[in-house]
Parts: sequence; structure tokens; C-alpha cells
Amino acid sequence: MTLTYLGHMTESPLPGATVPQWTLGDRMRKAREHAGLKQAELAEEIGVGRTSIVNYESGSTTPSRPVLLSWALRCGVSFEWLADTGPSTWGGSRAYGKSARPIKITNKSTPRHLRLVA
Repeated sequence: MTLTYLGHMTESPLPGATVPQWTLGDRMRKAREHAGLKQAELAEEIGVGRTSIVNYESGSTTPSRPVLLSWALRCGVSFEWLADTGPSTWGGSRAYGKSARPIKITNKSTPRHLRLVA
């Protein structure tokens, strides 16, 4: 058996090394699995259809911001991580969609279980 020295953690990555890139659908699936939820359970809890969950996780449909916020809250992950709007590991920032506008949640766009009752 031959052991190869790979360097220290503080050194630059080895030539040809890559950082895994997760899609939005990957992060949504990982968050749901982290919360121990089945697709149908999450769908019911955030007020969307199970087929919507399948489409979001496969990447064939992009969820709205209120859906992403509901997903993050229910799964116990940060919205920034889920939507990939926070600082990247390389020091830059990424925006969900075309622009990074603040999320405005209204009772009309908020899933039933998250609506505030006056």
C-alpha cells in the first residue's frame, strides 16, 4: 500500500481539484431529507402539491421566493443557503434569480400554515 502526501488543509487545492456545485434542486432535496420529511409530507405542510416538490427537486421548475422561504423554515435551514444568495465559499455573493431583492411576504402569497392571524 502506498500513501501519497496531499499537503495541508491551508494549502491551495491540488491542480484539477474541483468543488462540488449543488443545484437549487439538490439543496432543496438535501434540506427535505435533513428534516426527515417525505415529499408528500413537505408538500402538505408548505401548501403545494407533491408534483411541485418533485419538479422543484428535479430542477424542471423554479420555486417562488415564498415557497423557498416556507421550505427553509420547515426544513430548518437558512434561506440564504437554500436559495444560494449568501456569500459563496470564494468570498463573492450570489443572487437568487436575476436580482437580489428583499423578500416581501404578504398573506396572499404566504402558504396557509405560515399566515399571521390577527
